[in-house]
Amino acid sequence: MSTGDAKQSPTSEEAQGVKAEKVVRGTSPSKKVKKKKRPSRQDEWSFGCQQIRDGLQTLQEMKSDFESWRDNMPDSLQGGGTYQKLDAICDLDLDSIESTLDEVEAVELPLGFGRD
Repeated sequence: MSTGDAKQSPTSEEAQGVKAEKVVRGTSPSKKVKKKKRPSRQDEWSFGCQQIRDGLQTLQEMKSDFESWRDNMPDSLQGGGTYQKLDAICDLDLDSIESTLDEVEAVELPLGFGRD
């Protein structure tokens, strides 16, 4: 066995250097890092739509509370700033947002890679 052909094993210092470099990069030499599988585009789209729908529901509930507040204000306060702000909120058309969201949810996303 000639010394030129044989692979030399790393010295202790070299091994420590590789180990330290892997720790710095965030990978442990003894543990394999599993990549998380990315959700499908359809799953991401559905999740995004659900987030919007949840937020819209919150806004609709708040709008209903603001309508009750406005409708139950005494006549003496109905010309004030609070009434005007409540009135502006009550004039918002959240139903059109819901209608648009229904259209967004119904969209067929492309599969890609010639699968469409």
